[in-house]
Amino acid sequence: MIAPARMWIEENSRSTVEVYYDLSIEQMLKTGKYQRINDYITDKNFPAETWEHGTVRLEFGLLRFKPGLTVKKEEIGEEIVLRKYRWATARENLAYSQNRQDIRRRFPIFSIGGHYWNHEIMGPCCIFIYGNECKLYPVSVDLLSRPLLVVKKPL
Repeated sequence: MIAPARMWIEENSRSTVEVYYDLSIEQMLKTGKYQRINDYITDKNFPAETWEHGTVRLEFGLLRFKPGLTVKKEEIGEEIVLRKYRWATARENLAYSQNRQDIRRRFPIFSIGGHYWNHEIMGPCCIFIYGNECKLYPVSVDLLSRPLLVVKKPL
């Protein structure tokens, strides 16, 4: 188990947000008030998960790590399951970031759940939101130094 002092949910990042899974990525980007959007962030490249349909209220938080922490992504995945969370998907990141613009101005927000898009140069990429930009980020880069968006699992 990873000690709480080494990995925690950023307290002021916790929010309950409605996610409209039936909206397309393009529709979600329009409502997100972004000034710059990567052209590769589309429904084709980030398809909905099979269970992503309808409207759902979810509790979100940003998972943070102590600087210099060396731990594998698999270990973190096991740890968030123990804490009753799961990784957020691209659509969930867009919904959270739209509703928590204060957070996206302070922290870059990464979603590593669900589908990755395989960029011809960067390899597997996830969606990364910071300020008024929505970009791609290579998953192969050390993500432990980044805040990762997680979703609280229902009891």
